[in-house]
Amino acid sequence: MYQAVYMADKPAQQDAATPTPRNLLTAAVGATSFSAAAASLAIAQQAATLGVPAGQLSAAAELSSGSSGVSGVLKSLAAEANMPVTVRLDGTAAGVAAQVVEIVTVESDQPLFSEVDTQSAVEFTSVLLPQPPSRTVAGMYRFEAKPHGALSNLMPVSLPEAAATSGGSSSCPPGTVLLSVKAVGINFRDVLNVLGMYPGDPGAPGSDVAGVVVSSSIDSSLQPGTAVFGLTVGALGTAVSCSANTVVAMPPCLSFEAASSMPTVFITAQMALGAVTAVSSGEHVLVHAAAGGVGLAALQVLQHLGAVAVCSAGSPPKRSLLRSLSVSAVVGSRDSMFVGPLAAAGGVDVVLNSLTSPGMVAGSLSVLRRGGRFVEIGKRDIWAPAAVAGERPDVSYSL
Repeated sequence: MYQAVYMADKPAQQDAATPTPRNLLTAAVGATSFSAAAASLAIAQQAATLGVPAGQLSAAAELSSGSSGVSGVLKSLAAEANMPVTVRLDGTAAGVAAQVVEIVTVESDQPLFSEVDTQSAVEFTSVLLPQPPSRTVAGMYRFEAKPHGALSNLMPVSLPEAAATSGGSSSCPPGTVLLSVKAVGINFRDVLNVLGMYPGDPGAPGSDVAGVVVSSSIDSSLQPGTAVFGLTVGALGTAVSCSANTVVAMPPCLSFEAASSMPTVFITAQMALGAVTAVSSGEHVLVHAAAGGVGLAALQVLQHLGAVAVCSAGSPPKRSLLRSLSVSAVVGSRDSMFVGPLAAAGGVDVVLNSLTSPGMVAGSLSVLRRGGRFVEIGKRDIWAPAAVAGERPDVSYSL
């Protein structure tokens, strides 16, 4: 464990009775001790919260504060903790001009807090504990949020024994296949799920999956050993049971990683632009947040349909990416300033929206041509159909 030691501001306060911190980390900024130096970053931040005006690290006598390694560590410490940090070489004068923080190791059987000796002017702060390595499980497992509310709450949960068997149809319920998971595509739905912000019960995280069939209950092409990809629930783990209707054999041109990134975004784009709005050749379609997964999939669907893509993105690099993909009309998505240029250009026939900031939905409705179609694929702060009808009664609105 690592612990910050709060030293007195005057050497005179530290007499012979002052207990010496044990196991002082020497060469904490040396070329071979950057793991200790990395721990020093967290400790320097802790010291800054205590109001310590400066930090000091111990280093081997042969090191020089002018060396590149030491200089880099000092710059990182100073930037992270917002406090000046210096190096004290072993063998130098013991005088301390200001309050300092030294880095020490503490044995695992020592208490988290040490008694304060008022004569020594040394005070120990709470220990920074590393993540225990016990958050692993044997056998097959999947990650679940316990509880929802933070990404750090994802914990591995053992799968039932029945799910861990393979090689026969008896291990799968009728109409399902058991996959050995090779890659999982993470989308915004999974983030909202883990954070507890997704409406309803979305189940365990991980819906886009690519893997290899290890057991099958159906007589089809999905036999053990077949590489597949598709949609399921709870794929964020080592194995998952899927409906045979939601996975298909994986084309040999795709990697597992590429295949796992495709199902949700392409199905969403195909449904929104095909089945819902029936986009036809030559129509202009405004795709918000087009540099994201669904946006990039929508561009390919629109190109296939012969439609004209009008795209928005939040940052200059994202807009540059879209222009590199031959999109000529690219606007910003951080505010409603896109309304003027698009209205001047004649508006659009369809809007594929995922933005929720104030004014974005109203602005997007205003650039729709008469009789246009608006598809909402966002998950939060969406407009009710009645609100849209009050703004644009001529528009077809789909959720």
